[in-house]
Amino acid sequence: MPPELPCQQAGQCPGRRRLGGALTPPLPPPCPAALQLERKLGEVDRARAILRHGASLADPRTSKPFWDAWNEFEVRHGNEDTFREMLRIKR
Repeated sequence: MPPELPCQQAGQCPGRRRLGGALTPPLPPPCPAALQLERKLGEVDRARAILRHGASLADPRTSKPFWDAWNEFEVRHGNEDTFREMLRIKR
């Protein structure tokens, strides 16, 4: 078993979880403020790029709010092709 970090000894690492005996840092969600800014500026492609990057960090089984937000984004701003691309990435 790996040695405990000082914050673990004090019980101050709530954002870290143990997987297979190794400590993994929490995954940062894509920045909602950046996503909203791009949408507000009409930069739908840049907002979609932020979502695509976030998809590499968001597991569909555990990050349902992220995938619901992307689904809503594609319904509002996308077309059939972009919606299919989202579903392909989700798999």
